[in-house]
Amino acid sequence: MRDTLPPCVEAVALLNGLGAEDRVLHIVADERKAEALAAFLRGVLPERRVFHLPQWDCLPFDGASPTPDAMGRRMAVLHGLADARPGDVVVASLPVLLQRLPPPDAARHFRVRVGQRLDLPALEAFARDAGYLADDRVDEPGEIAIRGATIEVFAGGNALPCRIELAEGAVASLRCYDPVTQRSTGDIETLDIVPVTELPFPGEPGERGAEHRLPKAWDGLAILPDHMPGARITALPATLETADRRLARLAEARAEAEADGARPLPADALYLGPRDWADLAARIDLLAEPDWSVLPAFAAAARPRARLARFLSGDAVAGRRVVLVAGDRTQQARIARMIEQADGQVPERAAGWAECRDHPRAILVSDLAQGAVCGDLVVITAQDLLGSRAVSPGSRQPQAMGGVPLTGLELGDIVVHEDHGLARLEGLEPLDAQRPGAEAIRLTFAHDERLMVPTHDAGRIWRYGTAEAGVTLDRLRGTAWARRRKGTAEALARLADHLVALARARDAATAPRLVPPASEYERFIARFPYQPTPDQAEAVRAVLEDMASGRPMDRLVIGDVGFGKTEIALRAAAAAALAGRQVAVCAPTTVLARQHYDTFRRRFAPLGIEVGHLSRLVTGKPAAALRAGLSDGSIRIVVGTHALLGKNVRLADLGLLVIDEEQRFGAAHKQGLRKLGQGIHVLSMSATPIPRTLRGALLGLGDLSYLNTPPARRRPVRTLIAPDDDALLRRALRREQRRGGQSFVVVPRIEDIAAVAERLGRLLPDLRLRVAHGGLSAREIDETMVDFARGEGDVLLATGIIESGLDVARANTMVILRPALFGLAQLHQLRGRVGRGPVQAYCHLVTPEGEDLSESAQKRLGTLQALDRLGAGMAISAADLDQRGAGDLLGDRQAGHVQRVGLGLYQEMLASALRRAKNEPEAPPPPQVPGEPGHIPADYIPEPETRIDLYHRIARVADLDDAAGLADEIADRFGAPPEPVETLLRAARLRALAARMGVASLSLGPEGVALDFRDGASVTDYAAQVSGLEGRLICQDMRLTLHHPGPEDRLDVANDLLERLA
Repeated sequence: MRDTLPPCVEAVALLNGLGAEDRVLHIVADERKAEALAAFLRGVLPERRVFHLPQWDCLPFDGASPTPDAMGRRMAVLHGLADARPGDVVVASLPVLLQRLPPPDAARHFRVRVGQRLDLPALEAFARDAGYLADDRVDEPGEIAIRGATIEVFAGGNALPCRIELAEGAVASLRCYDPVTQRSTGDIETLDIVPVTELPFPGEPGERGAEHRLPKAWDGLAILPDHMPGARITALPATLETADRRLARLAEARAEAEADGARPLPADALYLGPRDWADLAARIDLLAEPDWSVLPAFAAAARPRARLARFLSGDAVAGRRVVLVAGDRTQQARIARMIEQADGQVPERAAGWAECRDHPRAILVSDLAQGAVCGDLVVITAQDLLGSRAVSPGSRQPQAMGGVPLTGLELGDIVVHEDHGLARLEGLEPLDAQRPGAEAIRLTFAHDERLMVPTHDAGRIWRYGTAEAGVTLDRLRGTAWARRRKGTAEALARLADHLVALARARDAATAPRLVPPASEYERFIARFPYQPTPDQAEAVRAVLEDMASGRPMDRLVIGDVGFGKTEIALRAAAAAALAGRQVAVCAPTTVLARQHYDTFRRRFAPLGIEVGHLSRLVTGKPAAALRAGLSDGSIRIVVGTHALLGKNVRLADLGLLVIDEEQRFGAAHKQGLRKLGQGIHVLSMSATPIPRTLRGALLGLGDLSYLNTPPARRRPVRTLIAPDDDALLRRALRREQRRGGQSFVVVPRIEDIAAVAERLGRLLPDLRLRVAHGGLSAREIDETMVDFARGEGDVLLATGIIESGLDVARANTMVILRPALFGLAQLHQLRGRVGRGPVQAYCHLVTPEGEDLSESAQKRLGTLQALDRLGAGMAISAADLDQRGAGDLLGDRQAGHVQRVGLGLYQEMLASALRRAKNEPEAPPPPQVPGEPGHIPADYIPEPETRIDLYHRIARVADLDDAAGLADEIADRFGAPPEPVETLLRAARLRALAARMGVASLSLGPEGVALDFRDGASVTDYAAQVSGLEGRLICQDMRLTLHHPGPEDRLDVANDLLERLA
């Protein structure tokens, strides 16, 4: 149970013993828990200062420095602690407590106030000595730009940069601004600029990785308690139990650095040694872990409010106070209403934790993901009650997609109407002059025949595509569409039968059950220095379950570049190897195979598991010895290229095949991999899978794990399209060199290399240039790339050979020359070579002046620029589908049934065919809301294509999560929705709620509301459980009627009734 201890339980343990003016340093197990706990405490202790001291965002004894962002946030906390106040609370992870810090007098700052005279030379000197980098555009922590009367600075520890405006030498204003848009967000009165380095003020930039030699830079270092003299130090016993393992890992990391040729300081110079830790541990007050238990899964229940009502009236709550935690004021009102409906008690709104003690039911606003029954308390969060609908718009993570994400509708597109076929989308027109605002969608068919589609039927319109070549519009009342759709449906029915047969054959097949010894597996994963993201943890859980099931695993992990797919492969390999079976890891290039080999070798060395490497770089006796080791089983893990498919390669007891970047293998090698994977477990990984692979996973040919969540504090790569220009090239590469990073310059052809190398030598003669392209030998390419990844070189000039697998931690700038000659997926992979950490990265798509780009090339570049968010791989696959068509699932050609009906309708029809093939019932359509209420005013969203797209999405809302997510998105994109849009969204939510309850039709009138249920619904049970309604409820056969005359909005009355029934 300790492994899954929710932060709220640890928070309750801390809060129970917290005195009114106690200063407390609380230690938790890891960084993720520290962030979560600090965020919750800030909300429930509004009268106190709550700090979170983060750990370095680099590995112990690494050659890389922590980022200015990480060091700035740490120095901001130390600066705050220098001004000690009663009640201060600091939350830090155990690794932070084990690391030595700069002494207390290192917490210096430069204060800027509105109205004061600003000493510019003093500010410049402080910024230079405090580690700030002068830059033209200030958009990441640790940067400053001084432009006469305007100074921009991104101060350490601040969430936003600040613009300082001067008037006659005095500070006229301090305005925070968005680092992406550069637009102001609000004014402040005071700005404290703290160092973004933990080194003493050097006057000149320190060498890379100098922070790991911090003990030599200061006369003496401190530990965190030295910055909080007199403060109480607390922790749970389970937290301290991991200290010995962490100290051992530090010793291993130092040994690894020394083995790699570095000269690290002794481990106890920068970190605590065993004796120092023992002395410190004796000063820590151990908190008693309260008895606790998990809450029911309210949000996952078929009737969440009924499940909540039973829980609140049950033994788990009897005699306990209930504290409800909402993410914001809107959620607070919504949850309060849910509680009142569930048990009749209205929770008291509390400003903080202290007020909660005075009420049996209290609700406050804070940030907490999971509640629990804990001692004499029950803590229930918005996420417990609402599931994914509880996520606020600003922090909403993209959900794993159940289908290919479709691109939006645009005027002039070819669309498919479910009943009438192919047409052109022309726009919107008023539906009725007597009903202002109501609109209809105008479609044009063959012979200029027109159809006006009411917006509530927009869900029957599907995008076909933008390419008109070879597309013939259907006649409005012709027979060709009906025949084509019928033929497609019959073909998809046959395809669905075949797919279901394949899935059943896979389920019937057997494979070895691979279950690793728990202690050895835990020892392996303890060497991963980061906290896994939630998606990584879920993917690992699914992989381990697959491998232990006794059936062959066939799982595809889709995650954008740098989202942690390799760690999933490592853990799967550990499970298989520790369970006694061999593992083969296959990569498409020698460079990627070499990097994987180095990673696997380092991670498995402490377990004594031998890892081999097989590619064209391994020849002669080493290759023969490797093949012999695979054959006799002495080599347990092999990493290689398609060389693993060679006829003379035999594996004694292969149990797991890992295929990385599987879309890059050719057809013959894919066939070989399929043969190698027969009867064993197969794990495939990809950032941008080819359409056929993507579709296969989504439609059930294999299992899919999707990594949505980027690593902590990672930023999207900013993608810029510009004409080729010497000044741009010089500025981009020089900027990266100044901030201590590395750059890529990518050209499409080998023959471009010499001219570009000469150009770079002329523009930037002092930069160290390395070159890699397919004309070099495999060994030369491998050595060049590996050396560059180790920091040897400022710029790597290369062809597209680098698109897979080159992981260069310091590379944060890429210039792609003539990008139109690359494919969309290739451009995305190239862009993924930069921005692997928290530093803002840039990708410049540079086209020669005067080069005419084709329409498809312009679309590719525009798509890449538009999809520059983290995790864009799935969306880029969707755009690839849209731009070059989709292939037959069971063949290799890029054509198929999708061309008959369009991608969107194809997906819908195939999903329906699969349900019939599996003998699953078809989900009935949600009932229509009488009168089709609501519309989207043109003065709220002027663009007709955007309104059409939203009408389409609203009409296709299938469940409450969809409705809530769409409402959040609309408010976030366009501002608070006006009343007609609110009505439209309330009607959509009502439809979804009615469908879930089994309602076939809705009747809304001045005398009340009537619900007609489908056969099988428990109408009498529903009616018996409802209480507190205004009006008279009558149950007759399959109809419930609520007589409720009055002025209330009928949508609200119907929604309230359905919520109570739920």
